[in-house]
Amino acid sequence: MERELKPALLKLKKLGARHVHYKVCSTFDSSSTVGSIGRVMDVAAKIFPAPFIPLLVAAPALGRYTIFGQHFARYGIGSTGAIHRLDRHPSISKHPVTPMTEADLRLHLAKQTKKRIALFDILKFSLSEKEFRAAFQKLLTEKPAVVLFDALTAEHLSRIGGLLELFADARHPLFSVGSSGIEAALASCRKSIAPVSVKKKPGPKRSLSRLPLLVLSGSCSPVTGGQIAWALKHGFAEVRLGLPALAANAPDELNRVGRAVNAQARARSQCHSPHHTAWRGQKNSNEIQR
Repeated sequence: MERELKPALLKLKKLGARHVHYKVCSTFDSSSTVGSIGRVMDVAAKIFPAPFIPLLVAAPALGRYTIFGQHFARYGIGSTGAIHRLDRHPSISKHPVTPMTEADLRLHLAKQTKKRIALFDILKFSLSEKEFRAAFQKLLTEKPAVVLFDALTAEHLSRIGGLLELFADARHPLFSVGSSGIEAALASCRKSIAPVSVKKKPGPKRSLSRLPLLVLSGSCSPVTGGQIAWALKHGFAEVRLGLPALAANAPDELNRVGRAVNAQARARSQCHSPHHTAWRGQKNSNEIQR
């Protein structure tokens, strides 16, 4: 993992960005041997020296919430599914490669890194902005290597974004780990900045609903399975790809890729999925590439 990550992170640092975000799934599925988020932090800390590594996994818009370090996720897409603690989630707790059997993100991450992890909990968000920032500075006096943020709402994300901005500059980028909640936090705290107006020449109008889509799915989630089933019932063509064979440039798999390209050229939307994923009723983790 370090062999792959280190060169990439060094190149990102040279870009001069104020923030470098290592995106992880908002369900935090990982382990000490597969997709280790803790190992990422160990490698990144040597490249991006900073007082702490922010860890924000909550993404309220996606139905992902962290409360007192415990992580919760909505089951399904939209706002109607029930919310479950990770270790009791019907899908995430049964992930075929990295099942989440621990909802406390600190305990889960502690199996992947020896770094000290502190929690900035949900109660701090009831404080005034001055007290909020003072509480965070007090937390940093304990010298945690990682700070996990609770969050339930978009407002919480905005306040977190304001904190992160205090510790970032182009010479010393702040390396953070988390879901898309990181981008939501930073964008929200900057919403008062007037956007730059860019004039564009008018082009031909095209209906997005009529454009062909190319969808690649490697998920074993039953939610994804339902989405694929819906797509197939509504005009999508399916091309099933065996990922190990594809990586080995097997002729049959390359032919399937050719069929996908031809289908899109005929303006027919399609979805691609690996063989034997969970939505087909079988779970073969060897077919799933992280």
